[in-house]
Amino acid sequence: MNILLISKYINKLTKDDIKTFAYNKGIPIEEYEIDIIYSYIKKYYKEFLQGNDTLILNNLKKEISENTYNHIINLYKEYNLTVDTIELTQKLEGIIPTGEYEKSEFYDFDSMLKIEKICEMYNIK
Repeated sequence: MNILLISKYINKLTKDDIKTFAYNKGIPIEEYEIDIIYSYIKKYYKEFLQGNDTLILNNLKKEISENTYNHIINLYKEYNLTVDTIELTQKLEGIIPTGEYEKSEFYDFDSMLKIEKICEMYNIK
């Protein structure tokens, strides 16, 4: 991921962007929760990108409703998997022919498990 591009996006992010996103996803959200989420995004996005999310999410859970928190967790998992899929696809392009990843020596066991999980999720054989 390009940290500079993400930083520019985060710098331009507004509370209205969060409200619109929640509305478009069908997530009911209170005004105070928008303020908190906005603050967390602005303060902690770099930690998230580095994978240091557990403490941040645990603290956030204490400040917003359970319903909103559960929506955030589900979206985080969905988008995190999407990013993993894109990054993995980019790594695989040109290196491993379709359907031949299991024969490759380029990837470790954890990578192969991710590939299998992704293939299973999207019903790819």
